[in-house]
Parts: sequence; C-alpha cells; structure tokens
Amino acid sequence: MLRVRAVQWEALSRASEERFIRRLCRHLIDWFSDLRGTPPAALRPFVRAGLVDARGHGFTTERDASRFIAIQRAIGADFASRYPWAVRILADRRGLSPAYKIRYLMEHARAVDPDTVP
Repeated sequence: MLRVRAVQWEALSRASEERFIRRLCRHLIDWFSDLRGTPPAALRPFVRAGLVDARGHGFTTERDASRFIAIQRAIGADFASRYPWAVRILADRRGLSPAYKIRYLMEHARAVDPDTVP
C-alpha cells in the first residue's frame, strides 16, 4: 500500500496551486483586453490575494475561484464589500451552493459592467 506523508501532500498541493495561479494569470490576460502584453508574473500577487478572498467566501473549486477573481478584476477587488447585492449574496444562509452564489455574482457584476465581466 502506498503511503503519502502529510509533507508530501502539502508539496503536491502547493505545486497544484501554483499551476492554477499561472493558468489563471494567462486566462485573465486573454479575458481582459487591457491586460494584453502584461507579463503573467505581474498578475500573480493579484491572483494570490483574490484566491484568499475567494476561499474566505467559500469558493474552493478552481472554476468558482476563477470567476470570483475575474469579477474582482472587472469591477474592483473590493466588490464583495462595496456592492450591497454582493454582500447579500455572499451572506446568504439559505443554503445556496457556492456554484449558485458565483452564478448570481456574475449576473449582477455583468449588470454593473457588461463589457468587461467575462
């Protein structure tokens, strides 16, 4: 039987997260025309901070976290506290799944800025 120690899991997890961050940086450059020509490494601090925010709101899948970070890029990194609709959606205690919450956030964000929200 194969045994993976906690240290090994941690190393695998860090490597996986770094790959995700690199991919998301490239996607942001593709999604947002004003970022064209930006080196992906320049976006890493923004993406890392956004990932912390996304996880803090319960968005743990790459898909949901990517969308959360895309909203941050489109309408502001502080959108989750700035817009009352975002505060309501994120604070919802009716049992909405993270997938539904991010869908509602995307819909509202597109209403704020239909030209930039992917």
